[in-house]
Amino acid sequence: MKSRTLLAIAAGSLLVSRLWAANAPAVSYTPTPEEIEQITTNLAAFTSTIDALRAAKVSDDLLVDVEVNARAVQNVLRFREEFFTKSVVQQALRAISQGMQRARQLQEGHPTWPTATGSVARAMRSRVDGTPQPYRVMIPASYNPKNPMPLY
Repeated sequence: MKSRTLLAIAAGSLLVSRLWAANAPAVSYTPTPEEIEQITTNLAAFTSTIDALRAAKVSDDLLVDVEVNARAVQNVLRFREEFFTKSVVQQALRAISQGMQRARQLQEGHPTWPTATGSVARAMRSRVDGTPQPYRVMIPASYNPKNPMPLY
C-alpha cells in the first residue's frame, strides 16, 4: 500500500513538473544596462520617499499600499527571469510612477484610493515576514461608507 502511494505521488509530481515546464514562459528579454539603470535610479528615489513617509509616521495601513509597488519592482530586479518581454521594463517604471503618485497623495494628506470605487489595488502587511502583499478589491459605485453593506 505504501509503495502504491509513493508511486502515485511520484507520478503526480512528475506530471505537474512537466506541465509547468511546458507552460512556463521562456526568458526572452534581457534588459539593457541603461534600462536597469533607469529602473534602479527611479526605484532609489521612490524608496527614499517611502522612508520619509515612514519617518513621518504615516499610517501603515496606507503606507503599505505605496510600499507594494516598490516591492514588486525590487522583485523584478532581483529575479531577472521575470523580464519575460521588453514591456516588463515599462511595467516596472509604471509601478514606480503609480507608487510615487500615491506617495505624493500621502505627503499632501489627501489619499484618494481608500475611498475610490471600482477595481482598487490595495495591500496588506504580512504577519509572517512583514512584506506588503497585494490584493485587488471591487468597490461598488453605490458604496457609501456611512451605510454598512454586507460582504457577500
